[in-house]
Amino acid sequence: MENIADPLSRLLPTVNSVSSSVPGLEGTVTLDEMRSETALDQILQQVIVAVGKRLADWPESLSVYRNIRNELSFDDDLGLLIRKDERMIVPHSLRPRVLN
Repeated sequence: MENIADPLSRLLPTVNSVSSSVPGLEGTVTLDEMRSETALDQILQQVIVAVGKRLADWPESLSVYRNIRNELSFDDDLGLLIRKDERMIVPHSLRPRVLN
């Protein structure tokens, strides 16, 4: 199973932006963009609900995140889904930009 969080989650929050620690990645995504795109991402919104309610049985639509569910947390202050070690889950709409 593909773990989409691994290469995409190496983003660390800074004061005004999220920058990648992956060598050669030149894209920068602001925290505001991460917040707004996370709010628009239906899958991430379902994950946030599942994490918040500590659901034991996750729907099939969230199967990509099911195996790492115990490592996921939601930060109300940031308004972002965050993975273990402060690495963020990048919303689907921003992935091409972050990866290019």
